[in-house]
Amino acid sequence: MGAVGRAAASETIRHKIRALPQYLAAKQLAAFAALPEETDIWPLLEDRWEKQAVVALPRITNFSRREMIFHSVKSKNDLELGLKKIWQPKKFLPVIKKESFDFALIPAVAMDETGHRLGYGGGFYDTLLACIKKMPTCAPVFLCQRVVAVPREAHDCKLDFVISE
Repeated sequence: MGAVGRAAASETIRHKIRALPQYLAAKQLAAFAALPEETDIWPLLEDRWEKQAVVALPRITNFSRREMIFHSVKSKNDLELGLKKIWQPKKFLPVIKKESFDFALIPAVAMDETGHRLGYGGGFYDTLLACIKKMPTCAPVFLCQRVVAVPREAHDCKLDFVISE
């Protein structure tokens, strides 16, 4: 999919997410800094800021133990390039406890019809999802990322919403 197709599909995905009552009610949103080939979710983060919500993005703290912490961000100026050229919050920003989130946007390489995700192989989000089971989770993915089934292990957590164009 080219840049124009990704932009149009991203807008449709954002429109669908904006219709979710769980997203609209979110006061503490966990999200991610999308890679260029992923759904552009930045306008969703801006929506939450306009509603005075806290938006937090992850920063890897220990690669070998698959640990990341979430920092509150208020703009793209709060980000810096991190591991594997992924944008992450600057270290000095306020830390938000994972248990305080009331909605999470989760990245995925692929999603299956049952809500299981295939990530990028680091296990960081599997670790996070194990900690926050009661919070609604959503994967914004393109149709080309939807598959019949992804490989899964016993510790893999199902997401609540899989939103595609």
